[in-house]
Amino acid sequence: MHCYPRLSAQSSVYGKIEQLLLVYPGDPREISREDILDRFGSLFEHLGDRVTYIILSNYSQPLDVSDYLEARESFTKAFSHALLKSHLYPNHHTIHIPAPLTAPVQDLKDGEPHLNHSQFVQDPFVVMQTTNRESVLLESFRTLNPKNQMVAEQLAAATGMFIRPTEYWLEGGNILVGSDFALVGENLLHRNLELLFPGKNLEDETPGDSGRQTIKEAITTNFKQLLGVRYLQWLGSTSGILKKLKVDQGKHRLQPFFHLDHYLTLAGMSRDGDELVLVGKINFDHVVGFKEEFRADLSQLNTLLDEVVSQLRKSGRVFPGPRFEFQTLPMGGSIEKEMDEKGKVIGHRFHPFSYNNAQVEWYHGVKRIYLPRYEQTETLEEEIMSDLVGKGFSPVRFIAHAFDHHAIQGGALHCMTKVLKRSIY
Repeated sequence: MHCYPRLSAQSSVYGKIEQLLLVYPGDPREISREDILDRFGSLFEHLGDRVTYIILSNYSQPLDVSDYLEARESFTKAFSHALLKSHLYPNHHTIHIPAPLTAPVQDLKDGEPHLNHSQFVQDPFVVMQTTNRESVLLESFRTLNPKNQMVAEQLAAATGMFIRPTEYWLEGGNILVGSDFALVGENLLHRNLELLFPGKNLEDETPGDSGRQTIKEAITTNFKQLLGVRYLQWLGSTSGILKKLKVDQGKHRLQPFFHLDHYLTLAGMSRDGDELVLVGKINFDHVVGFKEEFRADLSQLNTLLDEVVSQLRKSGRVFPGPRFEFQTLPMGGSIEKEMDEKGKVIGHRFHPFSYNNAQVEWYHGVKRIYLPRYEQTETLEEEIMSDLVGKGFSPVRFIAHAFDHHAIQGGALHCMTKVLKRSIY
């Protein structure tokens, strides 16, 4: 009998980053060394030669072998020059994956099949680690999004990592993992209820279980085993209807924003030995397009964020789990008009400028946090940097303003990068 190695989800915070997946959303044929340094230069500077960078570039042209090879060579050359400029060795520090390893997507403009991949790589899989600290990609075989269903396959083909499939629906941005615990957004709980127990409720008894366990308890137990954690807490909010603003809260609208990584960041251990959590809170002064008519809705979102904190406070007190300490992380945003086909305004949408979408390293006394950047909130960024320094962090801003559009639409840094391997050393 073949025995699979024991797997546990890689921590979202603990350990030194060794392998980092990056998305370059531009055309790989139209890139220069300066472009790369402008976007990733500070990243290379701070992570240095200890990290291998795996780059997904957006080759979305009709498939032509010679054109594809030329684009790959051009991109690799530009990236190699940028790495050498940063005193890094290209053959050791980079793996380049152009998009043609993904599924073709039909282009509505010309009807031709184009090769495209998701620009946001946080969600398609969860990184697991074996006891030997080898990375394995946990991927749901129920993932049907044509833009990201092939991301794990791309990585496996280029790196030799294994893929482990699961029947459970997973979204990496809605799962935060600590040392022996996981925080999971309630949208995922209800999504799996729909898929695995159609027509049932969470408090119904599991089929064939003689009433010993509810469906929610069964999903929770299986998720804990799947992620290899001791504690798991579902986080959501059940109140609040926005009247003036549209916000992406996911299909089930059970979270302030559709993924946890939009408003929560695990930030290591506090001085008292509790788990430090950075919690997003909207600062009205840094919302582009703010008007008084939107105040009630934005206040309601902040109330929902407070509700999530109240849920976390119960851990280690009302029920078993780690204790948490909290620090507010201000959030900016923009309010934009939504138009119909005739150009008539049909509503307004709030896009959060989230600083919770960060990557954190916490190891051997080192506390480093890599933050996104937004052109519209530079003043707020200075305040955030100062607050984080006061908490003992070394904050680094490394996603450039050139990525503003992608960052805003995708939730900033966390969706355009993904840590593939951490080391405790």
